[in-house]
Amino acid sequence: MGQPEEVVELAYPYLFWVAISLIPLVAFQGFRQFAEGLFQTRLAMYATLMGNVINVILNYGFIFGGFGFPELGVEGAAIGSLIARFAMLLFMGVNVRTNKKFKI
Repeated sequence: MGQPEEVVELAYPYLFWVAISLIPLVAFQGFRQFAEGLFQTRLAMYATLMGNVINVILNYGFIFGGFGFPELGVEGAAIGSLIARFAMLLFMGVNVRTNKKFKI
């Protein structure tokens, strides 16, 4: 596509981590749709807000080397997103599993 070589070199590791992060994102979406189908929309909202806060903090840490994290640049942004998506999945999974509103 005519991109400069240095951009392509940065894109490969970024896209690798983003591709892996689609797995927890799809699983999160499954829990989200299940919860919203039972009119429990706050869980998904809280998970999304929590995930965004985690993502911002980890992106700053991994991109610039803040908070004692290693400086990873663009690749760090994707790793921060991966961790945030796993946190969102864990939050939804635990809440759906333990919330008595989802019991039959």
